[in-house]
Amino acid sequence: MVYKLDNKSKKLLYELDLNARQPSSSLAKKLRVPKSLITYKISKLKKEGIIKNFYTLIDTYKMGYISVRIYITFQYASEEKRKEIANYFIRNENTWWVSSTDGWFDLAVIFWIKNMADFTTFWNDILERYRNYFENYLFTIYLRLENFNYVYFLDEKNLERKSFSIGCAEQVEVDKTDMKILKVISNNARAPLVEIAKRCGISFPTAKQRLKKLEKSGVIVGYRVDLNFRKLGYEQYKVDIFLKDYKRKEEIANFARRSRNLVYIDYSAGMSDVEVEYHFKDRNEFYKEMSSLLKKFPEDIKRYKYVIFPEIYKIDFVP
Repeated sequence: MVYKLDNKSKKLLYELDLNARQPSSSLAKKLRVPKSLITYKISKLKKEGIIKNFYTLIDTYKMGYISVRIYITFQYASEEKRKEIANYFIRNENTWWVSSTDGWFDLAVIFWIKNMADFTTFWNDILERYRNYFENYLFTIYLRLENFNYVYFLDEKNLERKSFSIGCAEQVEVDKTDMKILKVISNNARAPLVEIAKRCGISFPTAKQRLKKLEKSGVIVGYRVDLNFRKLGYEQYKVDIFLKDYKRKEEIANFARRSRNLVYIDYSAGMSDVEVEYHFKDRNEFYKEMSSLLKKFPEDIKRYKYVIFPEIYKIDFVP
């Protein structure tokens, strides 16, 4: 059953996705409603499962980590075994994205590593446990991830289209106190400063100053809402595009950016030439978008393949 949002709820989700740390008083002013209604609507949307949580988008590359993605195709794996394997990745502290997939692979995992020794330990442990259930697996290295705020479920056309980017950046110094703060707000982006200070064992002024420093340095890129888009009637499509002329890559990415349904552009090594992700209501909308893309670049795109993410199990940007 598709959950129907009223206009105020749509605008509230839009504003929260631009900056989830906005105080309720600011949101009330923007939506021209009482502050109590903002509190009520957020609580209701969480209760209904539309809002999973509020997460902090953290550029862990600036902390010296490399992001590696693995696509796994299963064999001999029952539904229970697939859940066991997914849960193993979900519980691992170094994974930041885990999702089931419907398409040419079955599970997508993205994890952080700081050196090859850590990776070797991590991957050997996985293979010792589950190698017999993996028919194939493919690694890619994330270079950059461009995130776009959600606007597709609103009727207004001239809305701010914000891009949040992480990846391949100069490192900055992050100490233990900074890491404590990041862990507190990673999946609780609306945590009040007084709560952050208490949980980190620091004063309120220190918490405020540290948070601003992390934002200014680019370690914290933004604060977003983890939206259960499937309850709103949407599915997430990831498209891997293979080019005849690699020089047209950015031109094709720019064409994809025009879509209100675009949610990610992935830049990686070891995969396709262009990777784009959308939220669409059905495959007809998806095929219409792909038709426009092929019509625009008939001599440049050799082929594309896609998967759907039925369920995203984990998003957590702090190792």
